[in-house]
Amino acid sequence: MKHLSTRLARSGLHVLRFDYFGTGDSAGEMTEGDLRGWEDDVETAIDEVKDMTGAERVALIGLRLGGTLAARVATRRSGDVGDVVLWDPIVDGRAYVRSLLLMNAGLGLPRKPADSRELVGFAVSDRFIEELEAIDLSAALRAMPARSLVLLTDEPALRDAGASTVEHVESPSAWVEHRSTGVGAIPVRAIDRVVDWLE
Repeated sequence: MKHLSTRLARSGLHVLRFDYFGTGDSAGEMTEGDLRGWEDDVETAIDEVKDMTGAERVALIGLRLGGTLAARVATRRSGDVGDVVLWDPIVDGRAYVRSLLLMNAGLGLPRKPADSRELVGFAVSDRFIEELEAIDLSAALRAMPARSLVLLTDEPALRDAGASTVEHVESPSAWVEHRSTGVGAIPVRAIDRVVDWLE
């Protein structure tokens, strides 16, 4: 996301990156986080960018769960959001949680989140897991702003995204790290496509 932000800024766009409450450099603990609160964080970011730049409308770009949250917020704030890029968004929450539990098993972590309250090394609340499982992005995709891009670098399982443009780009997944080094490949083609689409 840092590489993408730098490219967008160099192209003359105002860019704001942020960490959701309880993650990264933000206040709070991950166990205190919830999806509604993270959607509020997106809305705060929209207001901040508009206030700092004088822009009437903003673009939202979200990767994985961030894409899901961006889609939900965009449907509520359509007057403030002009462009939306959903980069490999989470569409089916139950399938997503199952994939995280499989990753838990691969990392030697407990499989039952109710007992461990942990997903891929992050402590989370039972409520958070329930919120993840309840994700169904199909309605939000049908209500997206007219100019929206769903960018898929994984297998293109999403065929119909309502009014959104759906594109598949051959690029490494931005969230997958090499097992021995912990370093992920920079998804250059995906970044190029996002920048080209927003310019």
